[in-house]
Amino acid sequence: MFTKAVQEKWRNAGTFQALAAGLDFALTANTLGTFFRLDKGSARWRKIDRVNLDLSRWNEGPDGDREHRERLGWDLGSITVMPGNPSRWFFTDWYSVWRTSDSGATWTAVNEGMAQTVVHALAGDLANPARLLVGLADNGPFLSTDGGESFSLLRNGIFCRSKLFVQAPSAPEVFFSIGGLPGEQGLYRSLDGGVSWSNVPCDGLPFADHRHPSYSLAVDHQNERHLFAGVAGPVAPGKGGVYESRDSGASWAWAGDGLPLDDAFFCPEIWNANRELAVSREGSMVCVSYTRGGVFHRDSKTRLWKPADIDYTFRRWSVAPWDVAADPFSNNRFVLGIQNAGVFVSEDGGRRWHLVLGGSAGCIAFDPQTKGRLAASLGDEGVALSNDGGNTWSKLDAALPTKHIKNVLAFVGDRLMVGTPASGVFWIEVPKP
Repeated sequence: MFTKAVQEKWRNAGTFQALAAGLDFALTANTLGTFFRLDKGSARWRKIDRVNLDLSRWNEGPDGDREHRERLGWDLGSITVMPGNPSRWFFTDWYSVWRTSDSGATWTAVNEGMAQTVVHALAGDLANPARLLVGLADNGPFLSTDGGESFSLLRNGIFCRSKLFVQAPSAPEVFFSIGGLPGEQGLYRSLDGGVSWSNVPCDGLPFADHRHPSYSLAVDHQNERHLFAGVAGPVAPGKGGVYESRDSGASWAWAGDGLPLDDAFFCPEIWNANRELAVSREGSMVCVSYTRGGVFHRDSKTRLWKPADIDYTFRRWSVAPWDVAADPFSNNRFVLGIQNAGVFVSEDGGRRWHLVLGGSAGCIAFDPQTKGRLAASLGDEGVALSNDGGNTWSKLDAALPTKHIKNVLAFVGDRLMVGTPASGVFWIEVPKP
């Protein structure tokens, strides 16, 4: 009987999806990384016992990580026997490429300089258009100071997974990051542009409970100490909904009046690269729900959430609000990407919305340096650019290797950066209008 940890279909002792052959033998392995060999003339497979694991060329450093040691071979997908050298084999799994030169006794990680990079977050820098923060699943956050030409791994006080980075417009040296998996939640603050980080206590925010993770965060444009967070789980004070902090995240109070109570609203997992909460320059707010559907607005004076006037039900099935962003050059303007419906714009603080680009849309990014310039991920159609605030759009180079509404976007000078859920980060030059 398998334990709960190995009953999932993509990793268990009874699932085999890789096969290879040498001159006089065949190899297979299950999706837990256990290898078996069938020699010529034999009718019985024999298990190959691993004796040693060499992580000296692991992409995170020579010590590797206990998690990766324990997950060696998970979801193993391919095996290759090197022609002319029957003792040298390679295999691929969730995290890496592995090599053996002694027929499976010792395996060496050979992913130094490469990795499958699932990008959760991109953030440019209002104070320096050459800087870029990238949040990756598993591998941690990275910083570029040369417009994406090179990156360095950040390991100064921050947890390895970052769902999003948010910069404070009133104090550009201040960044916040929120992320982790349920049960590993954390809010982090940087006072030096993302170079070093410290954990924020977050008294009153229920995401310490694994049932209430928080993956959306917004900062008041006028006050870097004034934050808003979207917490997953059934909406109720002390549970899911919107919370507000006026001391840089040290303490939080409920701010979800008007949202549908006892209904799961905010997305409960890290793998959707979307922001479901945004605050405008004037202080009006919008929140959207990918999980249940729905768009709500909150006036800064009434402090009450109300359903927005928006119609996207005429579109195809599986319609879902995905990512909302506030226009940095407008007091009350928001842009929203909706899966299988398109790009919508509100000019009045989120009360009323109109369609500006049909099809399917996901992540949205404004250029904080150039008024009117923004971009949207369109799924299979790649990425679209607008230079007039979203009234007209042009589709960019279709050669982007991974096209998905999950592609996160950021402007770095005149480069548009695209972070993909599988292939890393790409950029394209975007001329000024």
